Amino acid sequence: MCQKQNLERKIEEKLYREEPGSPWKCSLHVQIPGMADEKTTAFDRASRKAREAAWIAMVIKLDRNGALAELVRGANAKKISTSLPSIPMPIHPEEINIMQQVLTEIDQADLSGNQEELTALEVDGLFKSRKRSRRPAGQANKELLDRLQHIENNPDMADILKGKSALPMRQYDSQTLELVSSGVYSIVTGATGSGKTTQLPQIILEDAIRKGKGATCDIICTQPRRIAASSVARRVAKERGESLGDSVGYQVRWDSKLPQHLGGSITYCTTGILLEQLKWNPDDVMDNTSHLVIDEIHVRDELIDFLLIVLKKAIKARQVAGKTVPKVILMSATMDTTLFSEYMSNEVDGKSTPCSSLHVPGRSYPVIEKHLDEILDEIPESYTEGLKDLMEREKFSTKQFLEAEQSFQRQNGKPSSSLASADPESTAAPQISAEKEASLVPLALLVTTIAHICKTSTKGAILVFLPGLAEISATEDLMKEDLVFGLDFSNEKAFRIHSLHSTVQADKQHEIFEPLPAGCRRIILSTNIAETSITVPDVRYVVDLGKMREKTYNHAQRITSLETVWQSQSNARQRAGRAGRVSQGQYYALYSHERREAMPAYGTPELLRTELQETCLSIKAQGLEESVSSFLSAAVEPPPAVAVQAAVDELKEIEAFTNDEKLTPLGGILAQLPIHPALGKMVILGIIFRCLDPIVTMAAMSTQYPFFLFPIDQKTEARASKKALGVADSDHLAELQGYRELRKKQREDGKKEANRLAVERFFHYGVFDATRRSAQQIIQLLASIGLLDADATKEYSGYDFGGEALNRNSDNMELLKCLLTAGFYPNIGARELGKKGRRYRTGSEEGILVHPKSINDIKRKADDASMFCFTTLARTPGSDDLFMRDTTVISPLIALLFGGRLELNEARSEIVMDGWLSVAVDSDKEQEASASLTKFRDVKDRMLNSVFKSLANPSGGALANDPVRDIFVDGLLRLLELNHKLRPVEEPVERKKTVNPGVVGWDSAVEFYNSDPVESFDSA
Repeated sequence: MCQKQNLERKIEEKLYREEPGSPWKCSLHVQIPGMADEKTTAFDRASRKAREAAWIAMVIKLDRNGALAELVRGANAKKISTSLPSIPMPIHPEEINIMQQVLTEIDQADLSGNQEELTALEVDGLFKSRKRSRRPAGQANKELLDRLQHIENNPDMADILKGKSALPMRQYDSQTLELVSSGVYSIVTGATGSGKTTQLPQIILEDAIRKGKGATCDIICTQPRRIAASSVARRVAKERGESLGDSVGYQVRWDSKLPQHLGGSITYCTTGILLEQLKWNPDDVMDNTSHLVIDEIHVRDELIDFLLIVLKKAIKARQVAGKTVPKVILMSATMDTTLFSEYMSNEVDGKSTPCSSLHVPGRSYPVIEKHLDEILDEIPESYTEGLKDLMEREKFSTKQFLEAEQSFQRQNGKPSSSLASADPESTAAPQISAEKEASLVPLALLVTTIAHICKTSTKGAILVFLPGLAEISATEDLMKEDLVFGLDFSNEKAFRIHSLHSTVQADKQHEIFEPLPAGCRRIILSTNIAETSITVPDVRYVVDLGKMREKTYNHAQRITSLETVWQSQSNARQRAGRAGRVSQGQYYALYSHERREAMPAYGTPELLRTELQETCLSIKAQGLEESVSSFLSAAVEPPPAVAVQAAVDELKEIEAFTNDEKLTPLGGILAQLPIHPALGKMVILGIIFRCLDPIVTMAAMSTQYPFFLFPIDQKTEARASKKALGVADSDHLAELQGYRELRKKQREDGKKEANRLAVERFFHYGVFDATRRSAQQIIQLLASIGLLDADATKEYSGYDFGGEALNRNSDNMELLKCLLTAGFYPNIGARELGKKGRRYRTGSEEGILVHPKSINDIKRKADDASMFCFTTLARTPGSDDLFMRDTTVISPLIALLFGGRLELNEARSEIVMDGWLSVAVDSDKEQEASASLTKFRDVKDRMLNSVFKSLANPSGGALANDPVRDIFVDGLLRLLELNHKLRPVEEPVERKKTVNPGVVGWDSAVEFYNSDPVESFDSA
């Protein structure tokens, strides 16, 4: 913003270290006459994070004193003057006739003018209550006590009871009960192996049963992961000698097995499930729950912090109303107890007092920790040639990683180490960026370490922590493609390799708990999903890269990045603890001691680094009168005001909020869907425009990992396979076509053949399956709130979702492009005409490239005014280049009809969208054409607002016939068809397979093809 107003010289920035090895210091001084004179300073081990922290602090200061709003207004005022040269848009007389005919017919059908403005939704009473059965108290108390006594006297349960009683948590029964009863809020920290997750709910329930109050005890225990909720519930049910679903159950997305009755129950669920219940029926939850246990509080994801705000406000409101409230217990192995005890304070004699806490020691066995120096000293010299071979096959990431760690040690005061001799060809390590350093994953060293453990020991499972699914797959491939130091990891009689990741199907995840045949060793390749709650049998060795994926959001650029970052010390302790759960263990930390010391104590809470649209929407869906910013200011650590305002503004753009921050009818629907609000709007448009199946599929697919795989050694073949599916110059439609082929294959020939096709065509079968389940859940939710008939959830020949009635326009590619544009708005890119290269411009960014894996990464003519809608902007590691990921070519007509706000310049026959995208109407009747187009767009907006209002208050059944909507849709289809026929067909020349690093901005063409720009799964 300062650059756009030539205020750069008013900003003084210094980035430096006070002495070698000390943290980076960034100091800022912003001095703008009449607006601001502010200073901020921040420190961090990473220079980038020091700068980010200083700038965030500065933005908050500028926001508080009003200077930020002035800068925004000034930047926006510059937009039109810095807009692109006008993009020509020929309009044929017949196109004008179609629009005018539609306008006349709709005028005759009387589309009321009072439907033009967005209206607020009345939230109270809109959503139905969930009915839950409860047994009579007397009957429940007797049955619960009889069952408990039977279990305690059952010889078959003796071993299980003995194991439970040996857990440290069971030695603190009385202290736990006293703590929980001392106030509404309490905290329990239990070291790894203490049994807190399985035992604390049982301790509370069993005490209530013995006191004859079991019927009043219903416990909900939240978990951050689905697999944790389901696996812990199974374990607790077994410990209670009953089947899952008797008194113990679970509820997660896509799956549930709830207790039969309320009155003496324990339910494990994900944080998101409890939030949904509190969103729509807070009193139902509070009336029917005696204890809420919020487990793994240290994770600090967005949902946990949001849940704590909701709980505090709901409990306070019930206390004021004189209603009962549940006991709330925060629980974790590691957490900032002081921070949370002050936040979750109890009222004692009218004064706020930090809640009490209890620490329970673990039953962990000793764990020997080895860091990089010790690991390299331990690996025999005889492995040198094998390690070099692995390094060549993994493209030398290990070499770069070792050089980076050696450099880091020198910077932090250690002159030399084993790292210098680990690679005989190593030289002085060049300086690399913190982002690049964090992204290095030494797979060759990792596989060597795993093989070394297997060759020097015979017992114990090996748990390996990796950043993400890509590294898990690459590690397994590297292990299996050839012998590793004489070991054949592909031999399932000797080794069983499991992947543990959020996209892995539930039945596959639970295989890690099944016993193995004698002589077979288990190796688990996992993300941080295995850090908490899950105890994998017989793990004695943990190999940790010390890295994880972390999602961050740039509010100014609207870019969500999924970055590889170093973990916190809290993460490291959790991971090391996994090795000592069942016996003495060893922790192989593939990073240096110096790196461990530089890690932050705790990770950055997700609420401070994520996009907040879904959170803001959920706040308003609860019917709260206070502003979103006021609500979020009550968080443990509130997000920056500028981040909250950005989310609110984005929700206004997609018409989920009114201008005064009220929930619109559309917003009320979007709040109930498990996808990003912009994608939810796209799904609703799929219903309205009768193309539900492809739209809900593409919306669900946009929340997953990429559907097309690009193996390093088969990139050419994979690119050709994707290009063969090219439909209408669209990555989104190519993915849809691939999904449909896989769906058809599975329907006709079964899952095995579908898997085989996926391998042949480089499709990601896991993404296909996750997309199918996610889309199915969206459809079921739409049916549950009355937007669809129950029949719409059934499978039909040719269409999975919606049947023929809701899919009559599903093969119209131009219409699908319209709804993609609406769903991904404001992600629209236009060619920078008059400039060299293949650069594009959005409303906020310039010099953007099409992603190299896109169908649309082709060389175009110099005067080609091509436009795209795209899923996301992605940034390459260690570079400032931005790429449009997943693009669809759109016409100016589509952009103007389904994009942003329009301004008509009648004198120049130009239409300007959002102040930056200027379209010059080319017609024999330019003013008439421009006026017809803007009126056509206005009628579309009014028609949709009318439909959204009716959808938010459905009378049941599918979308009824609407003559106004039908008139508009029929006219739109005719207009799109004619516009497509009249558009000139470009004959692009596909880009060469060599890359000019100077154009792309990366160090080498090899790295360009072997690296993925950091992902984003955000639509706005």
